[in-house]
Amino acid sequence: MLNLHGYSKMFTQKLAYQPNNQHYFQHLAHLPQAVWLDSCHDLQPRGQYDIISAMPADLLSVQNGSTYINNKPSALTVFDAINKQLEPLKIHHDPNLNLPFTLGAIGYLGYDTAWQLEKLPAYSNHDVTLPEAQVGIYHWSIVTDHHSKTTLLIAIDKQTAEQVTELLQNPPQKNTKLALESSFQSNMSFSKYRQSFNRLKQHIIDGDCYQANLWFC
Repeated sequence: MLNLHGYSKMFTQKLAYQPNNQHYFQHLAHLPQAVWLDSCHDLQPRGQYDIISAMPADLLSVQNGSTYINNKPSALTVFDAINKQLEPLKIHHDPNLNLPFTLGAIGYLGYDTAWQLEKLPAYSNHDVTLPEAQVGIYHWSIVTDHHSKTTLLIAIDKQTAEQVTELLQNPPQKNTKLALESSFQSNMSFSKYRQSFNRLKQHIIDGDCYQANLWFC
């Protein structure tokens, strides 16, 4: 239903404020693409907002340079795909909610996503199985303002809000302890690392760049 301002109101519900949002996230961490953007407000005063969500309505990714929307290939760049998926949500934007996030996109764009925009030489080995980019389009969120000590559940509709409320009432699932399946093994020898380090250092001395990241594991 459209209101007089031309947008379809989101459903909002007040939740009990919690100084540590582990209280809420422990009920949701097992869900697909669960995310908790922690402000670390207890460690530094500028931290204000925590954002929690899960179960995105759509999942966008980049794998080997190609865009996928819900595991189906797309001819769009991931940037255009994000904008396309966000377009239907604009009607739900509520200007009265002065929050950094309500509904929308959360995810990451790796450095290699740039290959969708520019023709660049590919020197790196694809030895990490993570997608180059992965972005969820979320239709609900739990947003905590630690300055005003308020927490809101925001959803695209009442049915979605009720589903999240039910999840919060369920007992939290037990966490699986993180354990290595094998010993760490570097992908670069010390001599190769020293050679690469000296080469980068020379680039900085020559003025080719002012900063560089040498990454290895």
